[in-house]
Amino acid sequence: MIPDIWVLLDSQSTVSVFRNPDFFTDIKEKEGKHPKVYMNGGSQVSKMVGTIKEYGEVWYNNECLANILSLAEV
Repeated sequence: MIPDIWVLLDSQSTVSVFRNPDFFTDIKEKEGKHPKVYMNGGSQVSKMVGTIKEYGEVWYNNECLANILSLAEV
């Protein structure tokens, strides 16, 4: 298990998604399209976003394996 306080910088990820709500200043449901992320264990759809101070908006999904920043977005 990856600790909830770690943030992974992933060069293969197309979206940034976090599982730990403590990183966010707010979390809310996002209207419109939601990303469907495919991984070794299957797929997930994220419907919530939040703001990370001094970074910006990031998808939130408490079922994710880790807190992931997409290198392409950074």
